[in-house]
Amino acid sequence: ATEEPQLAQKAKRIITNMGGNVIAIANSQQGVKRSYVQGSESKTFKRLLQIFDTGCSRDQKCDKVNPQSLGLASIRAQISLVLGEDYIKQ
Repeated sequence: ATEEPQLAQKAKRIITNMGGNVIAIANSQQGVKRSYVQGSESKTFKRLLQIFDTGCSRDQKCDKVNPQSLGLASIRAQISLVLGEDYIKQ
């Protein structure tokens, strides 16, 4: 959810290197300031929180992207990662 090109590809490489499987990448017209992770609790979820989350995942006040706006409504991923402007600055 940023205007930074190839940001998702860089994150995909990190996730793949840690043994994860990225099933879809999408772009959002709606930008978000802070990255967040959504999904069911698991070891992978906790690891992604450590790497990508800035406290926004559990904060109800954070801006979140509607999955339907990404055209991913039919994809039922166990974990979703949304990269925000904060990830560019890391």
